[in-house]
Amino acid sequence: MPEQPTLLLTGVTGLIGGGLLDRLQIVNPDRHIVVITRQKDRTQQLNLSRGVVAVQGNVTQPRLGVPDPLYAQLTSSISEVIHCAADTRFGISLCQSRAVNTQGTRHVLNLARECRQLQKFVYISTVYVVGRSVGVFCEARFSIRRAFRIRISSPRVKRKSSYYRQ
Repeated sequence: MPEQPTLLLTGVTGLIGGGLLDRLQIVNPDRHIVVITRQKDRTQQLNLSRGVVAVQGNVTQPRLGVPDPLYAQLTSSISEVIHCAADTRFGISLCQSRAVNTQGTRHVLNLARECRQLQKFVYISTVYVVGRSVGVFCEARFSIRRAFRIRISSPRVKRKSSYYRQ
């Protein structure tokens, strides 16, 4: 584990995180990047990348599911966190979705709070929130009446919808 300032990247086996890792390595090939992945076979493959240290872990677990000595190394060397681990599958239960998307984010935030050199925390949220909208979509209120690609039946979405209409 490098002792110099390090970027922690989650979600590297997904579309967004994988693309981001590629771009980060192009922009700054000397940057030290630690990636957390729950996929054991990908850990070895990712460790072959220059400047990348792949750690087997899981954001759904407290302390990212890594051993205490490694967790201590992470908190002493991480200066930036980019968290984009998520489960965007539509067919999973709300409990499964919350395990990664809510608890996982909480666990990464907990790690970030312990990082003594932390300068930046970036959270990349889900990409499926704009329905059939086209063009640039800014972070602002929008009407649930916009067409979505899937049927929205979640009571939570309906509650949020009524909030935004007020």
